[in-house]
Amino acid sequence: MASSQAQPMNHDHVTDARDTWYTILKKKVLSSVTIKPGQRILDIACGTGQVSFLASTDVGPTGQVIGIDTSNDKFEKAISCKSRDSVRYSNVEFLKHDILDLESLNILGEKNFDLVICADERILVDDPFSSVIRWKKFIKSGGYLLVVIPHHKSLVKATAYERTLNRLGFSGGGDCSWLVSEDSLPQVLKSAGFAVERTTFIEQFGQSPRYYDIEDGITEFEKLVGDDTEKFPSDRTLQYLVQHQSTALRIYQSEWARLAVDGEIEEVNGVNVILARNILNIRLSEEDMVAIPAFIGGCRCGKVRYSASVVPSQATYCHCFTCQKLSGGPFLPFVDLKSAGVTFEHSTAHELQNVTSVATRSFCKNCGSPISMTYHGNAEDISLTMGSIDEDSVTVQLPNLDRHIMLKEKAKWYTLPEDGAKREDGISLP
Repeated sequence: MASSQAQPMNHDHVTDARDTWYTILKKKVLSSVTIKPGQRILDIACGTGQVSFLASTDVGPTGQVIGIDTSNDKFEKAISCKSRDSVRYSNVEFLKHDILDLESLNILGEKNFDLVICADERILVDDPFSSVIRWKKFIKSGGYLLVVIPHHKSLVKATAYERTLNRLGFSGGGDCSWLVSEDSLPQVLKSAGFAVERTTFIEQFGQSPRYYDIEDGITEFEKLVGDDTEKFPSDRTLQYLVQHQSTALRIYQSEWARLAVDGEIEEVNGVNVILARNILNIRLSEEDMVAIPAFIGGCRCGKVRYSASVVPSQATYCHCFTCQKLSGGPFLPFVDLKSAGVTFEHSTAHELQNVTSVATRSFCKNCGSPISMTYHGNAEDISLTMGSIDEDSVTVQLPNLDRHIMLKEKAKWYTLPEDGAKREDGISLP
């Protein structure tokens, strides 16, 4: 979708020889978007406030910039910088708060910002799905999200290391397995109701792509373990790697080799800056309408995510023994729709199990959330748990309750309400 805004403001003129890579990056990030006087901007993980201060000049005295961070050192530096020029930065406010709990900050309000920025490329790596959905609540309809994400080939060492830890039964402290191409985050944004308008690659100065041989995996593993052991000497995972170094090295080498193309592993030093527009509830072209999902959803921890492009046909409450055990309640509510209209994001946490002989169920093996159920012999249809749907993402009318099923196994302590829904002792499939 073409942007109707003017050309982005160029902040390169304020760059000088004293600037670090990160300072230059922040300036180039803001050059990727047009900021207008009077706008309200939310700067997430603002650090020392570099982006906030630059943006404050663009929004002018009638606008406002709110920066949020949890780091004591960085937050104090931001406050100190503002106090040295309080008149110039009177439209900037810094809040020390958990960026994963923005909802508890009443001062922000909902749908209240023209632009939300996250210029810290590390933030979205671990959990892009739930982060994007969480931030979307604060963006006006037609407003923008500007995010920075590492280039997928800048994480080759971390990817091999993370996969090694996973195979050894440890958590790598993050999950970058979803970041496999330049289109990975744009797909997440589209499924959340954004239209991606621009992706800009920023290469770290003086850092051309590097190429490694498969044999280099040994050296890279030793560097990673050595560096981390020096920084975190009491870390139990690292202690295990040192004690079982031959086993861990063999696994790392195999994962390193998996990243090779024609015998080489390419490492790109840089980030992608992505500008996306919140397109829900605004007038769209037919092409854009096709791209908007009916709804999106996933598990509690965000490791399993899906998007649905079709409207569910019915809502069903299942009272079988298995649904009682999985839900911890008298039933599990589902919406039924065509399998072809549901797309799951790739995730190693998405697990399929045949808990009974009747259907295949899917779960998040990380947090345990039940996600879906597909009856054997009816692969064309899928039932999604209603609790897994992100309510704020729904763009269609979800069906009202149509039927109660498996009432022959209903919990004796539960009284069925007079809700007008059909009642079935077993289950009738199409």
